Amino acid sequence: MKTGSCGALVAGAVIAGVSLLVFPAVAQSTLSKEMGKKWGDKCAPTGRATTCCNTQRNEETACKGLEKERMGSTVVRNCDDAEKICQVTVRSAEEAKKAEEEKKKKAEDAKKAEEKKAAPQGSGSSTNGQPQLTTLPSARQLADGWKKQLEQLEDEYPNALDAAKNGKTKPEIERALKRAEEIKKRIDELRRRIGDLSPAERIPYTSKLPTPYVSKSPFDLVYDKISVTLCGKNGKAQWDGNIVSCQKGPDAPSGGDRPIPPATDIAPNDPNKR
Repeated sequence: MKTGSCGALVAGAVIAGVSLLVFPAVAQSTLSKEMGKKWGDKCAPTGRATTCCNTQRNEETACKGLEKERMGSTVVRNCDDAEKICQVTVRSAEEAKKAEEEKKKKAEDAKKAEEKKAAPQGSGSSTNGQPQLTTLPSARQLADGWKKQLEQLEDEYPNALDAAKNGKTKPEIERALKRAEEIKKRIDELRRRIGDLSPAERIPYTSKLPTPYVSKSPFDLVYDKISVTLCGKNGKAQWDGNIVSCQKGPDAPSGGDRPIPPATDIAPNDPNKR
């Protein structure tokens, strides 16, 4: 028998599933690539490189019944190489698909940015006769805005309290008290809003104010000082939200005897509640 005829018979035997101990190196590489590429094309849509390629190997005629084949033999090595090529093919397809999706998303984002930049300002404007709708801010954008406002108000609050404590005249103290109460009310409202956000939208926030500044009313915090300033040593200051008045004598309520103000309306799930 001639050598060329022998080589053809060997290649045909492998394709038919016959285990061979001798296989030409060039044919081995070609067969592995062909099988691996074929398996990879079938598995690429699934994206399951390891599982799918192994299934394809077990279903391939040339790779069946190799349990008794010695490890490292040409046939086993062909099937091993083909399985690896299949996995590489599938993963390469996944990376290419991912890169294409990212490229498409970037193009869409760039287009939206250009449209937003070119769009007329305000909800009443229009483009080509069509009304231009104003984009509403997301919940997270609102929360970020609340946090910035809260930080600013907490910086202002101690200054307003100091102004009430250090005021020399009744009008000065009353104006400072009103301002402090406005700030405190706004702080409590913003903290409640942040606390009511859903877990996915919630933002971390820790109050910079001392605990008494959070739990007590502005008047309670300045009571002792303005009582002495406006009402004298034995006087007791009173505050109705607009006017500071003085009471004197043993029956006048002191700071500790005044009615306890209602509890703060901060929501129970407020993360900053102390």
